[in-house]
Amino acid sequence: MISVLKIDIKPSKIYLTIFISFYLFNIFVAWHYFYNFLLSTIISIIISILAYFFIVKNIALTLENSIKNISLHQDYIIITKNNNSIKKYDAFELVYLSQFLLIIKINKKYIVIFKDSIINTSLSAIIRNLNIMLYGNKN
Repeated sequence: MISVLKIDIKPSKIYLTIFISFYLFNIFVAWHYFYNFLLSTIISIIISILAYFFIVKNIALTLENSIKNISLHQDYIIITKNNNSIKKYDAFELVYLSQFLLIIKINKKYIVIFKDSIINTSLSAIIRNLNIMLYGNKN
């Protein structure tokens, strides 16, 4: 049985694609539904500035609170952030599993891990090992 599962996190291209699609939709709405050129231009500039800062900070994982490493143990989870703070949580649960993402709930916070944001292993290997760690080997 596996006792420790380490997950290194990098920026996700799937999340970036979802965000850019949402950004382009907002720009479309600004130009399609506002019939005033000046209003559409101002709203587009504001949306672009906000999107730039969101991409740089949140999607590129440059925030101090961005998670860079997760260590899953049998009874607890350890999270390492960009500011090198390490927190240990005693309770965690798997909320959602799919072939593209994994959602882990820690206290009242949710951690979403996309398939392409994992550096050192595959998402299917993580899910398989998590099932063994949490539920035991039920063959």
